[in-house]
Amino acid sequence: MKPLTRTLPIIMVATASSILFSSQAVALTDTDCTNIPKLETNANQGIFQSSFDLGTCFETGTNVEKSRETAFQHFKKAADGKLPAAMLRTGVYYLYGSGGVKKDQKLAANWISKAAETGLAEAEAMYGELHFRGWGVRKNIDEGMKWLNKAIEKNNTKALNFLAGEYFYGRNLSKDREKALSLYLKAAENGGIIQAGPSIINIYRNGEGAPKSRELADQWTLKYANHADPRRINQIAERYLNAKGRPRDGRMAISLYKISAEKGDQTAKYHLMNLYFVGFGVERNLSKARKWATVLANDPEKYGYHKPARKILNEIDAEERGEETQSMKSAKLLKSLTRKTPPLKLKIEADCSNVKLTENKAKKGDIKSLIDLSVCYTNGDGVAQSYETGFNHAKQAAKAGSPMGNYIVGVYYNLGSFVKKDHNEAAKWYLKAANDGLANAQHMMGIFHTAGTGVPKNMATAGQWFKKAIDQKYTPSLMYLGRQLGGPFTKNKKALETSFLYYAKAFEYGDMKALYPLSQMLKDGKGVPKDEKRAFELAELYLDTGSSSAYRNISEYYLKGIGTQKDVNQAISLLEKAADMNDELAMLKLMNLYYKGNDVSKDVKTARKWAEQLSAKGKDWTKEQADELLKKIKAGK
Repeated sequence: MKPLTRTLPIIMVATASSILFSSQAVALTDTDCTNIPKLETNANQGIFQSSFDLGTCFETGTNVEKSRETAFQHFKKAADGKLPAAMLRTGVYYLYGSGGVKKDQKLAANWISKAAETGLAEAEAMYGELHFRGWGVRKNIDEGMKWLNKAIEKNNTKALNFLAGEYFYGRNLSKDREKALSLYLKAAENGGIIQAGPSIINIYRNGEGAPKSRELADQWTLKYANHADPRRINQIAERYLNAKGRPRDGRMAISLYKISAEKGDQTAKYHLMNLYFVGFGVERNLSKARKWATVLANDPEKYGYHKPARKILNEIDAEERGEETQSMKSAKLLKSLTRKTPPLKLKIEADCSNVKLTENKAKKGDIKSLIDLSVCYTNGDGVAQSYETGFNHAKQAAKAGSPMGNYIVGVYYNLGSFVKKDHNEAAKWYLKAANDGLANAQHMMGIFHTAGTGVPKNMATAGQWFKKAIDQKYTPSLMYLGRQLGGPFTKNKKALETSFLYYAKAFEYGDMKALYPLSQMLKDGKGVPKDEKRAFELAELYLDTGSSSAYRNISEYYLKGIGTQKDVNQAISLLEKAADMNDELAMLKLMNLYYKGNDVSKDVKTARKWAEQLSAKGKDWTKEQADELLKKIKAGK
């Protein structure tokens, strides 16, 4: 089965958790460089710690002119005096060939091993990695593990991160992502969150090594942000706002910008001011916008944010006087365009004809009545819609042991209706229902394991759940598998053949919706020999569903004469029926047919009629195309 495409993570996983490539391998100790002459005097008197400190000052350029060459000379002097940190630092210089030193991995390994033998955790970690890479020593994973474990016993975060990366990617050790996660978590808990954080976040976000959990990914994102520099925090916040392939999360963006602002970042303050002022990703809040605008307006002018801040303060004042500003109009427009979560509709049969009677039965503990009430209140059928009441009735039924009750609770958590969206929680409820044999839930467990949603990604387990649902003639599973294998860009012949068989089985089990893909595959010769006549027959049969897609589908056959005699008038009539049912694609087809004059006489007036209807009723790209055509017509093109 073709796996689902995974969306890009918000923070990319580090390609290699390397000790050797992080800050040139060694975190320099805190060094007092305020009195260089005193350090030089002490170093000349043979105090090796002062030599090491001087090396640090020259390497960082603190109170002296930065010079790696001079830094190395001081480190080497301290290393000859057997100072562990200096031996390690000297090894690093030979490893990279920096500071005017000729690169020599064997000499580097020799110095690093001396430092490691003193028990210095940084050196133990680095010496372990050298054995994994075979740099300056013979590659020896067992020897490398010995030294890494010595460092890990001292909670050295670089050793933890490196070993985690080896387990995660399976480079020199058997791939074990659960083990990798435990090591990354330990590194983060011991102060290594900057290195481990991105990997932890992506493990939870992608469900690799742990059940997929956006909630945990977000929690770790905030923990990471508390230690990251403002520029990095702002980049992550921007990705939450400009999310692709997932819902925008203004609250997370605001939280991240606040962390950055608390670190003194002016750009974050600017974004907070604008987000609250316009209401992008969050509710519009003039009070909070004023707070951040005031901070920026009083900031030094060198940052450049004082001018827009003062402008916003003037606009807020105008709005509070009752004037309608351009920003207010923009905010209203933005709010109207903001996508809302589609309403939850349960496709479950229920008797909603007499809700009062059903409620009386439910009070007496009748499980079927509890399920009916859950569906009626959720769908607003026969009663005012109330997700809260619908959820509570499902929870009661679940508590009484109803598989359907467990399934409905899972649906609520999966979609985030009334309760906070939580795929882990959804998977828990679906699993209860699936284990009780409910085909709906077995189907959802198949989807969850396919995508790694709320559970580990596992195609074999997904297949097992789909098979259980199909054994009960649950056609949505067959339709889902057909779509996965027979997507529009699929060229694999075997996959297309299997896709056709899934759709055929769905139709055999009574699902008329399978006729649409079956007719298309026969028409195009995908997964089955091309047979236009049979394709037309199935398209005709699909008309019995009375759906707009059925009218639109068969219109193409009449328009092009596929499997039947060409009949443009009949094609137009069928498209108009579909359009009357608010089928946007049918409106778009009619609009383009009349405007371009393909297969019908060019008729700009009729094209405009359909474009205007589509502009008023359409969504997203169909509306955009209609608006574009109306502009062309108006311009006389």
